[in-house]
Amino acid sequence: MKMEGPEAWKNAKKVLKERILPQLKTSPKGFISAASAGITTIGLMSSAAAAPSSKPDVKKEEPRVEEKVGRTDPPKVPKSIENLLEKHKGKEVTFDFSKEALSETAIECLALNVYHEARGQSEKGWLAVALVTLGRALPEYKKFPKDVCGVVYQDKQFSWTFNKDILARGVREHARYEKIKMSIKNAIGGQPLEMATILLEKRLELEHGVLYYRVIEKPEKPYPEHINAIFARMKRVAVIDDHEFFTDK
Repeated sequence: MKMEGPEAWKNAKKVLKERILPQLKTSPKGFISAASAGITTIGLMSSAAAAPSSKPDVKKEEPRVEEKVGRTDPPKVPKSIENLLEKHKGKEVTFDFSKEALSETAIECLALNVYHEARGQSEKGWLAVALVTLGRALPEYKKFPKDVCGVVYQDKQFSWTFNKDILARGVREHARYEKIKMSIKNAIGGQPLEMATILLEKRLELEHGVLYYRVIEKPEKPYPEHINAIFARMKRVAVIDDHEFFTDK
């Protein structure tokens, strides 16, 4: 017969005293089964379940998770770029996320200029011409327009822009043009003007302020004296393919 409550505990104590303890004294290794003691596991569990608990039920409190709503943190700079641009010519580089990335129109103007000026060069030569073009659009240089397309089409700067035959022909090597544009996008796509310029300077290992270039002078085709006089006032900083690049002294 199943007993519950205080009677069950009283009976369990009696069984322990009269049956289990005596057998423990005579059993090898002190082992005794519940069956030989005349009780069942179910009976003991029923008795234990019926016993009143001395501890009150305490509901486990779930850890609180604070919900973050309306985050206004600025976007993080990728670690690779952050390390690369930690310092620029002794000046700390700042990231201004309020400035927009170069537009698709600016990239098109840039690619057109590189195509007409340097399509026969290596990729490094393409990017060097792109750097000169972008650098002129920086706010610090007052003698150039303040946007990429304005720089490209400034009067008497890049010869193809005032050559009616070249303008009439347009782009003929479409595959080459698309390759140039993709190279530019891979190098500076998604960046504002200032950041794009710094990235190209670092990639090409050129100092800041590279604003001019020309085809290396050949003995059989020398430049006019007034052209050489202009470049003589500049500082030559690099030769890439058949172009030489200059900064103001």
